[in-house]
Amino acid sequence: MSNITKILIVILVIAGGAYWWQQKPKTENIEPSITLLSPNGGELLKIGSTFTIRWLTKNIPASNKVAVSIRRVAPPPLSTEGQEFDPIIFVNLENTGSQDWIVSDMYPEGNYIIGVNSYASLPITNPISDESDATFQIVK
Repeated sequence: MSNITKILIVILVIAGGAYWWQQKPKTENIEPSITLLSPNGGELLKIGSTFTIRWLTKNIPASNKVAVSIRRVAPPPLSTEGQEFDPIIFVNLENTGSQDWIVSDMYPEGNYIIGVNSYASLPITNPISDESDATFQIVK
């Protein structure tokens, strides 16, 4: 075998290895994350209607569960102190990426933020979390 042939073979092996390395998934270095997709701000949810809460997870074990919470963002001046409802909407959900929610009349009209948490087990410790980027409204 000539030296030129040997050099070409080495170049092809190196190029093939570099191509394979670039194409393989790099999941081992991706931080686990959860992203709330909706409601993510600006939506108008009517009391009594069904709304689908959606989220996306990356690099989170399939066995992790998801919890969904809500908080009211009161406009100034604050008309009443504290929340008058349970902030937990769902807990221990399978990580399917969505959950239908019937907007209850226990939520006063106003502006709200939804939060999603992925966790390994109850009690929730070290959750991976996200929340609405902006407020959405609940109306009658």
